Amino acid sequence: MGLTVADRLGMAKATNKLSARTVLSISAPGRRSDGGGLNLQVSPTGAKFWLFMFKPDGKRSELGFGPAHDISLTNARQKASEARKLIDAGTNPRDERRAAEAARKAQATKLTFGEVADSLIESIAAGFRNARTGGSIPFRACFRVGL
Repeated sequence: MGLTVADRLGMAKATNKLSARTVLSISAPGRRSDGGGLNLQVSPTGAKFWLFMFKPDGKRSELGFGPAHDISLTNARQKASEARKLIDAGTNPRDERRAAEAARKAQATKLTFGEVADSLIESIAAGFRNARTGGSIPFRACFRVGL
């Protein structure tokens, strides 16, 4: 692939092309570049979301940062800067995100069906009227055995 005019002349590529007002006013479908790989994608329905485009191994990849109504232009630029730092360090930002997501899921506590059932039984046991069923051990044990 050939060099761009900016690359051949040693010029810096333009960044921060978009303004917050421009992001709000854009309604025509398509991609608008902010520079440095950050793009605002506008869908035919008018939904706007941030994309970071990069080439980790010579193949173009896209990394979504989220909808423009949740992610501000400043926040999107910060995320793009972090992604560029990862690329400069030789790490694929998409792989980094997947690894972080897997680690977060692994740390999340997973409840078993039995734990949820025990919790439910304990929460409704006070509502039983007679002493035989109102939280007695045999009553709870019969439910736990069935699980």
